[in-house]
Amino acid sequence: EQELAVLQHAEQLIQVASTAYEALSQREDAVIDQLIQIIRSLEDIERIDVSLSEPVSNARSARYYLDDVVVFLQQYRDRIEFDPVRLDEVQERLEQLKMLKRKYGGTLKEVCVYRDRMADEINRLETADEHRAELEEALEQARKNLTAKAEKLSTARKKTASRMETRVVKELTELGMKKTLFQVHIGWHEVADGPIVIEGKSYQADASGMDHVEFLISPNQGEELKPLVHIASGGEISRVMLALKVILAESDQVRTLVFDEVDLGIGGRIAESIGQKLKLLSQSHQVLCITHLHQVACWGHTHFTVHKESSRGRTVTQINHLDQDGRVQEIARMLAGETVDDMAVTHAREILRRTLV
Repeated sequence: EQELAVLQHAEQLIQVASTAYEALSQREDAVIDQLIQIIRSLEDIERIDVSLSEPVSNARSARYYLDDVVVFLQQYRDRIEFDPVRLDEVQERLEQLKMLKRKYGGTLKEVCVYRDRMADEINRLETADEHRAELEEALEQARKNLTAKAEKLSTARKKTASRMETRVVKELTELGMKKTLFQVHIGWHEVADGPIVIEGKSYQADASGMDHVEFLISPNQGEELKPLVHIASGGEISRVMLALKVILAESDQVRTLVFDEVDLGIGGRIAESIGQKLKLLSQSHQVLCITHLHQVACWGHTHFTVHKESSRGRTVTQINHLDQDGRVQEIARMLAGETVDDMAVTHAREILRRTLV
């Protein structure tokens, strides 16, 4: 922009510089010549009055400064020239810079930052083969590391699965599911170009490893093992889940557990065993259990009753929170049926006293 201003006003600059140059040094009454005469006159009277020494010195300095100005003006006048071609070039260049600022940033600094970034990108593309080799090497090393860790995790899972199978069968036996078979199936899913490579085969993997874990169960003797999700009985599923939750209580991150009719089809000692296990599980989880058996209900910290009634032609579900007396009456009802006598109430109080200790 400075060069553009000089080119646009070249004639004016030359004229002013020439006029000043001539006035200072080229005319008969040139300023410097007159200043020299003044200095000589002052030097003559300085001998009479020494107080003129400083003004005389300043006048000499002014003369030297003017000499420098004359030299500069002469060189400046000779250097400046009106160049229409160069003027067009500069104007075109400035327009290009304005366009670049509009497109890539509000300032030339931002344009330069963008230019440098593009230069880096071009360099990256030009050396892509070299970077590709580096990336492929890094990818291969990552595959090896991932495979090693996935195999280690899989081995640990298989050891844990074996112990879990034994414990689950034991828990289910105590919950009334005798002759039950339980198996933890751990498999690998082979895919094309998977992240895990073992013996030339690639397998699928995610953040939890490469194992596909499935629980298989045979709840009745003579039946083949089937996935747990295919069990039809809600009561059986609830008991299997109870067994698993008891075993995994310390490591399970789920804080609230819901068991629906976990006591379906059982009673007596096994029902009491279920109640005890739910009580144990409630030490580390919030447990919500729907039950029809007093052997299970008596172990809870809080007791609700749920019943349906008709109101204005509609069926309404009522949920009531029982106090201690209400709980005694409900346990007695679960013991004796709709007709509750003193013996049932006494028995209910004894059951609650024993389980709430």
